[in-house]
Amino acid sequence: MPKSVFASQTTIPQPILEMYYDMEQRLLKRKTWQEISDQDLWNELCLCILASNVPFEQAQSAIEHLKQNNLTEPHWILKNPNSWKIIATELSKPICLPRKKDGEFRKYRFPNVRAKNIANACSFLYSTNGSLKNLLKHFESEEFARNYLSKNISGLGLKESSHFLRNIGYATSLAIIDVHIISFLKNLKLISEISSLTDSKYYELEDKMRKLANFYGISLAILDNAIWNYMKFRLK
Repeated sequence: MPKSVFASQTTIPQPILEMYYDMEQRLLKRKTWQEISDQDLWNELCLCILASNVPFEQAQSAIEHLKQNNLTEPHWILKNPNSWKIIATELSKPICLPRKKDGEFRKYRFPNVRAKNIANACSFLYSTNGSLKNLLKHFESEEFARNYLSKNISGLGLKESSHFLRNIGYATSLAIIDVHIISFLKNLKLISEISSLTDSKYYELEDKMRKLANFYGISLAILDNAIWNYMKFRLK
């Protein structure tokens, strides 16, 4: 697509750019993924597993509850064959935000499936690879890391694998394609309706986001995050 045509169709709203530069400044002070403890990396991975097909606020509430009850410690999960059942029991309780209209907390949507996902992921990562950090050190690229995680970690697809790698500062050129990003691209008239988000469609939309970021000379990972924060209020 010629640069002039691309520019005429892709004016990023000023509030998004303001969010972008604010995030960029804050991220300069963030630890690198090499400086983050393996436990914190694992907690972040659990969050992304819990965020699959549920509102992010609900996933955040769920992981905080599990952490407070010491249920995300890898060695405990590995040594306890009933760990997934204990995790599922906790996830089945009313622990999640946002609150209902009556003020009560919500229950997590997929307690059994995600509890099993977490237990299986822990077994794969810590029994096979020793640690999550050790695994991350050996990937040759961001794309390779994402593909490996999405194919080998139960509960993670392209979206949540990208989410994890971005959140820990491992990836800067991967996009998290969800309803917010799709709506944003529709608003810019860069895409039409999407019937299903297949892997090939995911890569196609990610490429559009990457070209947009490159046109503005900014980071795709931060732009993606800024758009998500901007669009989540518009879609309520």
